[in-house]
Amino acid sequence: MMQAILQNELDKLGMGDVCVESAGTNKGSEGNEINVDSAKELALRGLHVDGHKSRHIGSVGPVELFDIILCAGEEQAEQIRNAYPVMRFRVRVVNAKGDGVPNPWQLGPAAYTACAALVEFHMREIATELKTKW
Repeated sequence: MMQAILQNELDKLGMGDVCVESAGTNKGSEGNEINVDSAKELALRGLHVDGHKSRHIGSVGPVELFDIILCAGEEQAEQIRNAYPVMRFRVRVVNAKGDGVPNPWQLGPAAYTACAALVEFHMREIATELKTKW
């Protein structure tokens, strides 16, 4: 969800050439398809993620090449900081002041709508910040 929404926000700012990757810290979920409720919520926002599959951060290429790593929560951020110490200052938690992005899994469509709205708000801020820095 964060990838699609951030890419959309960057596109709106004329930064479509920025590559946004999506990966997680749970190796066990690698290869899983996107949650149906998540895909539906993104589609309602005009974003389509057909064919998206979960990936582990270690499988997306050299992590050291990433300019920024955005995490849904502090637990994931700490796992990445520990696994890739050189990246520790490039790791951020989205909505850090509010304990990250709540996981809507198995909470129904309304939870995905609320999650997407929160993510959209923060991705808009992050995209704007990146536009001013880059």
